[in-house]
Amino acid sequence: MWKQLLFVAFAVNAFFFTCAQVKCDRPNEHYKCGSACQTTCENYLSLSLCPVVNVRCTNACYCVDGFVRNDSGICIPISECEGSSSR
Repeated sequence: MWKQLLFVAFAVNAFFFTCAQVKCDRPNEHYKCGSACQTTCENYLSLSLCPVVNVRCTNACYCVDGFVRNDSGICIPISECEGSSSR
């Protein structure tokens, strides 16, 4: 009986953990289901080279269009990336 109760408790916990939506409260971010690789200043021209292949999308905070993550993880305009071709 205790094994069944433990299983139910685990299943309920897993359900609520996976359904909890992440709060994106930093500027220029929004929540979506996307790639495992975040777009950064280093990879925005070649994101197709992402080494992680998702079977399912990843629920996370992503930069809005036209913005990428800098070395500090903050979403900045692509034009502010060092050596950006969009300057």
